[in-house]
Amino acid sequence: MGSNPVSTVGYLTRLNMNEIGDSMSVLHHSEDRWPYRCDSPLGMLADAAFDGIFIAEHGIVSAANQGLARIFGYELEDISGLPLETIFGQSSQMIPLLQPSRTSEFHARRKDGSALFIEVCNAELGEGTFIFGIRDITRRRSEEERLMESEARYHDLIAIGHDLVCTHLLDGRVLTANAAVTRVLGIPGDEFQTLTIQEIMAPADRPQYAEYVESLLQRGTARGLMRVMTRDGRTRVWEFQNTLMTTGVDGPFVRGLARDVTERKLLEAQLGQANRLTGLGRLAATVAHEFNNVLMGMQPFAELLRQPNPSPKVLETCAHHLSNSIQRGKRVAQDILRYTQPAAPVISPLNLAAWWKLLSPELHAQLGSQITFNSWIPDDLVVIADALQLSQVFSNLVNNAQDAMHEGGTLTIRAEATSTEERYPFGVVSDSPSFVHLSVSDTGSGISQEIRGQLFDPLFTTKAHGGTGLGLAVAHQVITRHAGHIFVESEVGVGTTFHIFLPRGTVDQPVATLEAPVERIPIRARRLLIVDDELSITEGLREILVFEGFQVGVARTGLEALTAVERFLPDLVVLDIGLPDIDGRDVAKRLRLAHPDLPIIFSTGHADAAELIHYSPARFLRKPFDVDLLLDTIADLESDLLEAH
Repeated sequence: MGSNPVSTVGYLTRLNMNEIGDSMSVLHHSEDRWPYRCDSPLGMLADAAFDGIFIAEHGIVSAANQGLARIFGYELEDISGLPLETIFGQSSQMIPLLQPSRTSEFHARRKDGSALFIEVCNAELGEGTFIFGIRDITRRRSEEERLMESEARYHDLIAIGHDLVCTHLLDGRVLTANAAVTRVLGIPGDEFQTLTIQEIMAPADRPQYAEYVESLLQRGTARGLMRVMTRDGRTRVWEFQNTLMTTGVDGPFVRGLARDVTERKLLEAQLGQANRLTGLGRLAATVAHEFNNVLMGMQPFAELLRQPNPSPKVLETCAHHLSNSIQRGKRVAQDILRYTQPAAPVISPLNLAAWWKLLSPELHAQLGSQITFNSWIPDDLVVIADALQLSQVFSNLVNNAQDAMHEGGTLTIRAEATSTEERYPFGVVSDSPSFVHLSVSDTGSGISQEIRGQLFDPLFTTKAHGGTGLGLAVAHQVITRHAGHIFVESEVGVGTTFHIFLPRGTVDQPVATLEAPVERIPIRARRLLIVDDELSITEGLREILVFEGFQVGVARTGLEALTAVERFLPDLVVLDIGLPDIDGRDVAKRLRLAHPDLPIIFSTGHADAAELIHYSPARFLRKPFDVDLLLDTIADLESDLLEAH
């Protein structure tokens, strides 16, 4: 039924009385008791406006349609002649029923005694004669009662619950709040309803209110975290999920449901801090263990060198072991720095065969004589990669393979490309033909399934003699930053294979060329100033540079360096960044003002070379570095300066 009963009453009262009379005349002589014409006003009214329609004369039903009989469960021929009390019950309901032009709701009874709700509208046709329109609203009333009951339970729950419930307008004015809200804030309910949401928010968060309203207007909901202030000045954290109410209301308002999560957030922060401290402790213990081994590897040979008149054989042995220990310590430091300060890869098309030709001799030397080394790298394979970072990855993988084959074995390195989509048992590689597949396989002890999933986790190591646990984490980080994939496949007692997939280049792309190191060009600079606060560094570098034919000055602080430059007039400065009095970068700025063209080589164990590019002419060396690298860097810097002039 789509019509409004009130407007229908008006329509009933405007009906042409002659037409109604004609319809009633036919009605009294009709077999179906309601023979109105469908195109008549009364016929259209009955079809469109009501579930049932009937006429009563002096309280007795004189005519009815089939719809009325169906509502009340009667046969059509049985309903005519029934008193209204039989249908509507007690006589007290008859008073409003028989008042003309009324719309009312009534309890009624079907023939079987079951209850129903009806909506009735009427119009008086003559003295004591009324026409009635009936609408069955039983279902609607039941739904309304259930809704009212639900609302009552909802409000009871809100009143006594621990959740925070309130309503407010879009401008922030509070309408209602349950007891939990006022209890948490320490603000009486009647006073709270004079405030705005912005006034209870933490001051620093109040500018976010506009974004909150924007979310409500765009999506109808808003959720997140809100910091609020209690009456005594404490900050609480609420997790909220609010809804904008617009249907069936006089004006839009927000229904808010929140939960106080202050304690949970504090626990999460404490847990995060504990995890960070645990991770830091693990890192510190790992680094301490590794560097203690490095130092212990150096200690006996340093003591041998202090013995009187050591033989040439002893000197050679000491130098060999000291150099190895230094390289080991350097690898530990580099692994930590590479993981914590990863450099963005400088990628370009790279010919794998050319790259491998330069790297493989270094890896051969790393493995020693007990391990057989095989490799298959086709000449025409090109990858998109950073050559230096790829070398670091393979050096780490080969080092791990060596540790897994402590009694000897075979190491095999392959590279291949596929032309069709491949499926691999060790992982998923979408669009595999767009990658080059490299593998590093050993015949070592293998890795159990239980720990295989942890291999790429930082600080995780399976090495019995220790290790930083960062080598594979760095490898995973590098390959991922190349938009590639790395997987491990292993069987205990058989061996391990690491699978690397790198984006494939094409032979028609300009390929980066890798040249073997060339002979160093002669260095013109003869006067070097070393600025470093570590006495062992300045003394060691000075002695070996003097041996190489340089005049060397030394400064231990930034202020000493500024004075020494004016007194010593060096051709080049090797400048440590971490000085005790002035940061090395500030020293460089002051030197640039007085000596714009003075070459500087920055020396540090942790800074980023990208921070230093605007100090040109300059270069960057990461500690520890050997003298050969220092000399190569000086020569390279001089070469650039000559080309610039």
